[in-house]
Amino acid sequence: MPVIRSGSVSRGFASSITKSACLPASGADQGGSGRGVVAGPGAPGSARYLRDAGASAQVVSLVAYHSCAEIEAGVRGLGAELAAEFSPGDPVLSDALLYCDMTTGPTATTCA
Repeated sequence: MPVIRSGSVSRGFASSITKSACLPASGADQGGSGRGVVAGPGAPGSARYLRDAGASAQVVSLVAYHSCAEIEAGVRGLGAELAAEFSPGDPVLSDALLYCDMTTGPTATTCA
């Protein structure tokens, strides 16, 4: 589960990251665990879980495509399902979320 470190991303993104990316970061793995199992595996399941919980379309899109999730979805045979059900999120926020995800370890330690 990615941990958002908005302070390490340029100040221009900080408010958008705080408002739009913290929920995907905390909910990104919900589709594959606990109640989220009903929503399905991987990014599509996580996005469905958040959509059903009332998250905004932007947040749902960020989760559906977070950290190159379309590649994993393709490997799992879910690529067409992902593309048919969800649109990619805002590219600037997606890149910021990717950066935070790829530079933060599972215990919130900095990796880069």
